[in-house]
Amino acid sequence: MKKRLMLFCLVLSLCFILTGCNGLSKMYKDVGVKFAEGMGNMTFDEAKSIAEGSEYNVEITDNDQITRIELTDKNKERISVYFRSGSNGDKAPTVSSLFYSSLNKDKSFYASEFSFSTEKISKWGVDTQNVESLAACERFMFGATSGVILIKPQTSDENNSDTSSVNTNTKTYTLRHGKLLNTTINDDTLVIKAKIESSYDNKATVDQNYYNIEDIIKNQGGDKYTEIQYWAVADMTDGSEQKVVSFTVSESVIKQIANNEIVTNQMGSYVDDLFIHASLS
Repeated sequence: MKKRLMLFCLVLSLCFILTGCNGLSKMYKDVGVKFAEGMGNMTFDEAKSIAEGSEYNVEITDNDQITRIELTDKNKERISVYFRSGSNGDKAPTVSSLFYSSLNKDKSFYASEFSFSTEKISKWGVDTQNVESLAACERFMFGATSGVILIKPQTSDENNSDTSSVNTNTKTYTLRHGKLLNTTINDDTLVIKAKIESSYDNKATVDQNYYNIEDIIKNQGGDKYTEIQYWAVADMTDGSEQKVVSFTVSESVIKQIANNEIVTNQMGSYVDDLFIHASLS
C-alpha cells in the first residue's frame, strides 16, 4: 500500500512538472499560447509557420475581406487567429485577435490587445460577458491560466477621450427588427445583443439581422466603429431561448455597407464568424 502511494505521488509530481497542472488543453498549450504572446507583433508568415508545423488541421483564408488562420482538432477545439483591417483599410501586419472555442465545453472566448469577452453556450441560450484580460478568458475555459495576461495599453490622452467610446451602455441604439437586449461599447468595438422572432421563412428570419446592422451603420452612426459584434437569440419550439444568429462585422465591411457597396441580404458572405442555428439552415 505504501509503495502504491509513493508511485501515485511520483506520477502526480511528474504530471505537475510536465503540465504545470494549469488545466490548459493540449491544443491551446501547443499553439494558442504562442499566438496570444504574439498579439501585436507576430507576423502572418510566423503564425502560418506555427500553424502548419503543428499536428492540427489548418485552414487559411486570405482575401480582400479577411486574413485568418484557423486550426481545429479531433477534440472539437478551434483556434482562429485574425489579422484584421486597420483604420487605413489595410490588413493588420501582425496578429490582432484570437478566438478559441470548445464544442465539448460549449464555451468560447475572444481576445485582442484591446478587448476580451467570454461566451457560454447552453440549451437555455448564450451568456456573454466582457472581462479584463486574457487570463480571465483562460480561467473561464480551463480553470487556470497560461500566465499570458494582456491588458489594454494606457494612453496618455485616454482621460480626455470621449467617454462614449470607452464606457458601456452609454448610447442607445434601436433595431428595425426584434428587441434590443443590450448594447456594449468597448473602445472602437460595438456589441449588439438582440432577440428576434421568426419571419415568413428561414432566409427572411436571418436577413432581418443584416437589416438591423445596416440601419445602425447608415442611420445611427455605427460607421464610426472599427468592429461590430452582433448576436441574436430567439424562443425555440421546446420553450428554451437559444442563440440563432451571430457574426462580426469588420471595419472594411462597415465602410462598404456605409457606402452602399454591399447588398444587405448578401451581408452573410462578407461578415466574419458567421453562426446560423441549424433550424434556420
